[in-house]
Amino acid sequence: MKKSERNRELIIVTLILVLVLIFVSVYVEIRSQNTPLKKVVKVYYYDPIARELVPVEQNVEISSDPVSSVYQLLALLKKPEDPTFFPLVDQNINVRSIKVEDGLCTLDLSIVNPGNLHYAIRKEAAVVYGIVNTITQVEGIKKVRFLIDGSQREVFIHYIRIDEPLEQFDALLPKGTSINLYFPTNNLDGLVIEKREVFEQNDPVKLCEEIIGELLKGSLYGLPTIVPQGILKSFSIGSNGIAFINFNESVLNLSMGSQLEMLFLSSIVDTLTEIPDITAVQFLLEDKIVPSIFGSIATGSPLKRFLTYDYNYLVPYYVYEYNGETFFSPTLYETDSASVEELFEMLKIPPVDYKTKLPSEAKLISYKSGGGLLETTIDVGNISGDDLELLKTQIALSFTEMRDINSVQLSIGEESFKLKR
Repeated sequence: MKKSERNRELIIVTLILVLVLIFVSVYVEIRSQNTPLKKVVKVYYYDPIARELVPVEQNVEISSDPVSSVYQLLALLKKPEDPTFFPLVDQNINVRSIKVEDGLCTLDLSIVNPGNLHYAIRKEAAVVYGIVNTITQVEGIKKVRFLIDGSQREVFIHYIRIDEPLEQFDALLPKGTSINLYFPTNNLDGLVIEKREVFEQNDPVKLCEEIIGELLKGSLYGLPTIVPQGILKSFSIGSNGIAFINFNESVLNLSMGSQLEMLFLSSIVDTLTEIPDITAVQFLLEDKIVPSIFGSIATGSPLKRFLTYDYNYLVPYYVYEYNGETFFSPTLYETDSASVEELFEMLKIPPVDYKTKLPSEAKLISYKSGGGLLETTIDVGNISGDDLELLKTQIALSFTEMRDINSVQLSIGEESFKLKR
C-alpha cells in the first residue's frame, strides 16, 4: 500500500473518531440537561402538634428546568411521606400555570369554591408560607407571586395578604382569636352568631378594628348583609368601656325600616360587646352624637348589649339552620328572677323556626356559682355526639349571658366539660 493511501485512511479514521467524540459529548450534555438530578431539598409541611411549619429534608430528583421543579415540589406538598404531617396543597387548590423569570416565580392557582374553605388563620398562613418556603428551594427563585384565576388578589382566601411577592418566611405562624359576629337570619327576624377568626391583638382598639372589619365583610355562609363597607369613618374606645362608632354621611343612603334599623344597630353592638373591654356602643354621625341615626331607635346615649336598659333579662340561645349550616340565635326575655332554673327551662322550648338540643325531659340536677364560674350537673338521657356538641354550645352561650358568669363547668353523667363562649 502506498504511503499516501495509508495517510488518507489514517485521516478518515481520525475524523470518524473526532465525530464520534463530538456526538458523545453532545449526547452527554443533552442528557445531563434533561435528566433529573438527585438533590436534598426542604419540603415544608404543617405539624399539627407544634402547630407550625416543619422543613422535611427529602432526596428528590429535581429537573434543571425551574418550572418543572416547581411542579415536582408542589406534588410533594400534596402527599407527605410522613403521615403525621398535614399536606399543604389539598384537592381544592389546582395549578393553572407557573412562570419563572428574574428570580420571581409567578404561581397562578385556581381555588375550588373558596367561599366554602373556612380556613383558620394559622392554616391559611401555613398553606401560603409553606408553598413559598418550598418553592424558593429551587435554584434561581427568590420570591413567589400568587395569582388566583389569573388575577392579583389582596388575600389568599380570607386572611393572608398576597398582593406583593413573598420571600422565605422564617417567623412563627400568625395566631387567630375566635370571635362571635352577629348577622341577621335569612327572614330578618333576629340575629345569629357566625364564628370567625381575627388576628391576635394585645391592643383592644386594634382587636375591635379587626372585628369591625370582619363584620363589614359580611357573612361567609350567605346570611344577609345589612352593615355595608364604606360607612365607617373612625373607631375608638373611651372611658368606662364605651366604644365609639363614627359613621360618615353615606350611612344615610341606606334604606332602613324600624326592623332593619334594630338589626343593623344590634349587629354592631352585640358583636362588639362580646369583647369584655366593651360595655356599650355610642354611635356618631360625622363626629357628632345625633338623637337617632335612622329615626326609630334613639342613639343619643350609648347602647348596651341587645339594646337593653336596666332590667333583668335572660338570653337563651336556640339552634337556627340555614343552607346546611347550624347557627345559634339569642332570644331576649325580660324576667323578674333571672335564675338558672328559669333559663334551663327556657332552653327546652324554642320559638317557631328554631330548634333546641336540650330534650324536654332533661333535668337540672344541681348547680352553684361563684368567681364567674357556674358548676352544673344535668341529666339529658341518651344524646348523640353531634347533638351533645351543639348542646354544649347552647349552654355555654346562654348561661354566660347571665350576670357574673363567664364560664360553665358542665357535668353530664360521668363526663365533665369546661365551657366558654
